[in-house]
Amino acid sequence: MAGKRRTIAMLLAGIWTVGLAAGCDGIGAQSAAPMRNAGSYTENGKPVVTVITKAMESNYWNMVQAGAILEGEALGYTIHIIGPNSEENVQAEMDQIVAAQEDSAAMVIAPNDPNILVSTIADAHSAGIPIVIIDSNLTDETAYDAFAGTNNYEAGKALGEFVGTHQSDAVVAVITGAAESKTHKDRADGIIEGVESNGGMVLDKLAADSDRSKAIAAAQSLLDLYPELTAIIATSDDMALGAYEVVASVGKADAVRVYGFDASVDGLRSIIRGELTAAAAQYPIQMGRDGVALADRILRGEAVEKNNETPFAMVSKENAEDFLESLRTDLEEAGMKLDF
Repeated sequence: MAGKRRTIAMLLAGIWTVGLAAGCDGIGAQSAAPMRNAGSYTENGKPVVTVITKAMESNYWNMVQAGAILEGEALGYTIHIIGPNSEENVQAEMDQIVAAQEDSAAMVIAPNDPNILVSTIADAHSAGIPIVIIDSNLTDETAYDAFAGTNNYEAGKALGEFVGTHQSDAVVAVITGAAESKTHKDRADGIIEGVESNGGMVLDKLAADSDRSKAIAAAQSLLDLYPELTAIIATSDDMALGAYEVVASVGKADAVRVYGFDASVDGLRSIIRGELTAAAAQYPIQMGRDGVALADRILRGEAVEKNNETPFAMVSKENAEDFLESLRTDLEEAGMKLDF
């Protein structure tokens, strides 16, 4: 099987109800075919929920994994965690979705490319496997039971508003992920709306495929093209960190502020050091929890909301240390230790 696989057998616990930040459509999700018997897909006597993340080598996705582990422990599941080595490896994730059908009572999937993977996910759903999508939603609502994730447009808008209200007449460029990524498009569109509705100006937008080295090249191009820039906003922390490298290397760290999205461990540490100015913070641990909690409710035959939004917040130097400490506590509870 492509990518890395981590299998965690969870302890059975008697906690069965979990509150979710539900969407407003009120639709009870049902599998496309009679749901498979969860008792036939167990490990160590517990039903298997397979969580497929976008990448294994990522602080952000490690936090999603931690949330899934914690919720699995609370609800009495064996959690299988798999994923490709990078977010660009869509074929590896496709292969993993197919392979995981053999031993999964339910699946929680963060699709790297919702357009390419939708038919593979739909096939698994048609086989009677409860499917919960996290982070990036599919366009075909019949292919899954429930979605849990950040409203990327609204989070991007909040970030743009933060920049617009903290920098008078901000002159901004945006660095985004892959051009075809709806997640990054929504974030960028929200950022632009937030900046421009608060008196700022967005001069350009460049794609860097969520890659730090490509973000370095994009930031260099933007600084060369627009010497009047006062801010660069990236739609992920990795890209923001790459942009900051360039801004600092040309002596413009005071003139051009750099903002990120995710509030990853590396991003938070950069904010604490006074490098990145701020970031829109997702709650990846909560997203992992919600994905498994929704799968549990579906396996129990309960109706669930189709769309479930996870929270977001703004993190700056004022609250970054508290946010980082909270992440550390949750990760250690899940048995994970990142390099803090």
